[in-house]
Amino acid sequence: MKSSRLAMLLVFFVACSSHEEKKAWEAWMPGVTKVLIIGDSISLGYTPHVRERLNAFQVQHGGGDGSNNSSSRETRSQVDSWLVGLGQGDSITWNNGLHEAMRDALPAVETHISLTEYRENLHAIAQKLVATQARIFFFTTTYVPAHISWQPAIQKRDDLNRVAREVMTDYPEITVVDLGAFSETIKPLMINADLGDDLHYTSAGYDAIADFIVNSLWPPKPS
Repeated sequence: MKSSRLAMLLVFFVACSSHEEKKAWEAWMPGVTKVLIIGDSISLGYTPHVRERLNAFQVQHGGGDGSNNSSSRETRSQVDSWLVGLGQGDSITWNNGLHEAMRDALPAVETHISLTEYRENLHAIAQKLVATQARIFFFTTTYVPAHISWQPAIQKRDDLNRVAREVMTDYPEITVVDLGAFSETIKPLMINADLGDDLHYTSAGYDAIADFIVNSLWPPKPS
């Protein structure tokens, strides 16, 4: 009987704690219930880490099925279905660019995407996102290591970030966050950092990116 009562008390205190925690989150980020993350495999890597930090909210990556949102071409064709149910107060974090860069370095893998098409795709996507009235953040494209076979992608990444900044000046509703610059400060946290042959990050690297993202979306949470 005592153990049963103890279990009931524990459930009660956990429920109260969760309720108070949610109230604290809502006071920190009023009106937010959903966070939609749009991006490539880098964002797939940091999404679970962002979800841990925003555990009172619904954090979803793209279509919610774990698929890579890939390039701006794919995002443009699929984004309408991802935006269902989003509205004022919700948040969207968005990046496209790494696939466009790497397709120049690995042209046999996927179809090349020009800067002109990239610009057009970003405009089309931005208009759809703005229509939701959600809070929107565009993240610049992350670091491309100086691997000998990736030289075309390094310059393309710089050009893509330049084009993205130009596009976003047409949309005052969209905040540009320089994830690209931040990613250059955590190069040692990339997979195979000593070889420079991988675009992705270790768990510690994704932890660092998740902290950067959450603190970019909202001021630091009060203690």
